[in-house]
Amino acid sequence: MNNDYLIVNKAVLPAFYEMVLKARNLIDNEGMSVSAACKAADISRSTFYKYKDYIFYPSKDLGRKAIFAFRANDERGTLWQILNVLNKHGGSIISVQGTPIKNIAYITITVDMQEFTGAIDDLLSEFRTLKPVKAVSVLAID
Repeated sequence: MNNDYLIVNKAVLPAFYEMVLKARNLIDNEGMSVSAACKAADISRSTFYKYKDYIFYPSKDLGRKAIFAFRANDERGTLWQILNVLNKHGGSIISVQGTPIKNIAYITITVDMQEFTGAIDDLLSEFRTLKPVKAVSVLAID
């Protein structure tokens, strides 16, 4: 995951990146609709939707919460194993949601990562070594 990100001076980026941030700010803080925010930021809705989840201002609070999605065998002890790995790395559980369908458990876990130790890639690798875990991904990091 760390290889997916770069620190880049915005002076070398296309101007619409800043406009996407402006539109997202108008939506989040001013309560504007996507259409109105895009119009105010002078970008198309398609540009906004294409980039909105990939462009962020730097923040000292970045990385405080993460949402993980798991697909695992629906068997006794699966959730305990996952939570044990999170606890070992300093993650604090905020919420857990799970739905078993045809012997497969679909689990979403929101974690406070403030005291997290290690790299996200290492955590994902450790999750994947758990026998019942079939797939794991990061849905969001805030």
